[in-house]
Amino acid sequence: MADLTLYLNEEDKQAFDELSDDLKDGWEVKDETFKYLERPEELKMRSLMFRAEDAILVNVLEEARTAKSAEEVHGVFKKLQSLPQSVALEAFFTLGANGLSSLITAILNSAKTDDDLQGVSELSMIRHALLETNMEVSSSFY
Repeated sequence: MADLTLYLNEEDKQAFDELSDDLKDGWEVKDETFKYLERPEELKMRSLMFRAEDAILVNVLEEARTAKSAEEVHGVFKKLQSLPQSVALEAFFTLGANGLSSLITAILNSAKTDDDLQGVSELSMIRHALLETNMEVSSSFY
C-alpha cells in the first residue's frame, strides 16, 4: 500500500471505529482539521464550469449525487477510480469537499478490505487538499 494515512472528520471516525480491529490495523488516522466547505453558489459555479463533454463522467457525477446505498456508492467509487486522472480530478473538484465527505463516509460504512481503505485514504487526501485550498481562498477574500 502506498500510503496508510486517513484524514478523517468526526463522522468518518465514527464509521472507522466500527470496522474490525484487523481491518483498522496499520492505518494512521489524522484529524481532518480544515472545515472550509464550499458554499452552494461555489458548487453551482463549479458545475457550470464543468466540461460536460464526457458523457461517462456526467453520468458518474449524477450517480454520485443520487447514490443512496453503500453498493451504489461503491459502484460510483469504482467508476471514479477507472477514469483518467485529469478527468477524475475535475470530477472531485466539481463534487467538492462535501461530496467527497459523503463518498468517504459511505465507503467506510461498507469497507471490508484494505483496498477499500486505500480508496478512502486517496479520497481523504483529495478532500484534505480541497479543504486547504478552500481555506486559503476564503481567507484571501475575507
